[in-house]
Amino acid sequence: MKKLFIIFILSILPIHSFSQEGFEYAITGNGVDYYVRIESDVNNNMGMYTDFWLKYDNPTKRIKLKNGKYTTKDGGYTLAYMTIWCSGKTHETKEITKYNSEGNVIARDDFPTSSRKIIPGSVIEGIYKKVCRKE
Repeated sequence: MKKLFIIFILSILPIHSFSQEGFEYAITGNGVDYYVRIESDVNNNMGMYTDFWLKYDNPTKRIKLKNGKYTTKDGGYTLAYMTIWCSGKTHETKEITKYNSEGNVIARDDFPTSSRKIIPGSVIEGIYKKVCRKE
């Protein structure tokens, strides 16, 4: 019974850590879990849009050491600040920041993308459904 309790606690830790940060699970695509934290919902004369943070883990890497053996290296995570225009089914990325496994910034891109259509069946469509509340 004690083992079952420990397994249960360990299984909910990743979910609990994201909920503490205010992130909610959105979708899994290509083996990656995507989480969102909504910053604002705006409904104006141009339509409804949502600003949010998107968080996902970067894949682990298999690297070869000098002695010829292989090891895996944690890939860290990525945070992207985005806008989805719910009424127009388009999205924009405002900035992207990549972090290593220690939480240090390793790359930053703050050049916004132009507006792009939501592709049916894609990860971004699942995120669109989550942030625009279209389940």
